[in-house]
This record gives sequence, structure tokens and C-alpha cells, in this order.
Amino acid sequence: MAKLGPGVQLVKVGRTAKPEVRKADTTTVLVRKLAKALSKPGIDRSVVFSGPDPSKVYAFSVYPSDPTLIVRESFDGTRVVGRFVDGKFRASTRAPKTANTASASRTDARRKARGVRAGRS
Repeated sequence: MAKLGPGVQLVKVGRTAKPEVRKADTTTVLVRKLAKALSKPGIDRSVVFSGPDPSKVYAFSVYPSDPTLIVRESFDGTRVVGRFVDGKFRASTRAPKTANTASASRTDARRKARGVRAGRS
């Protein structure tokens, strides 16, 4: 018996039907699916960004060169570096420089100075 409050108790009378378990929900099937999923690193994008409105779903990861920063990735592949402040994601006003982005921006600046459009040598 369960007590709902002072002087009130819930009493179950009669037989309860045993809930029917689908074959797909049995332990052996679930363990097999779990083993298959964990055998490969990472999660497929289609699984992370599925649902009725994937534009409201974000994947978060730690920025590799600075663990104090968080990378937020949207369904279209856009990545934003920032931090969580009071439980909300705030984009950094100054993106951290990495070796790849710094060299790419220098290359673009040289091309611009020579009058060559990006993508052409």
C-alpha cells in the first residue's frame, strides 16, 4: 500500500496484466545493439541532429587547444567557440588562434595583396 497523504492510502485490488515486452526491447537485443554502437568511436551526425526540428539541436565539445572553451556545432556544420555563462552558451568575442587558421589568414592576405582571388593560384 502506498500512502498519498495523512489518512489517504492507495489500495490495489484485482490482478494486474503483465506488460507485454516487445522482442526488440529484450535484454539480448539491446546488449547486441549497444555492443555494435560502442564498437566504433563517435556518433553519426544523422543520429545527433535528428528530430522534428534539427535547427534547435547542438553538439558541444571541448576546444582542443584550450579546455576552458566549448565548441558548439549546429546541424548545418557551423561551429562557434564560446563558454557557458549562467547555464547559457555565449560566443567568444575573440576566437582563439590555431596554427591552421593563422596560416590560412596569412595566405589569404598575401593573395589579396597580389590581387589573386581565393581558390586560384
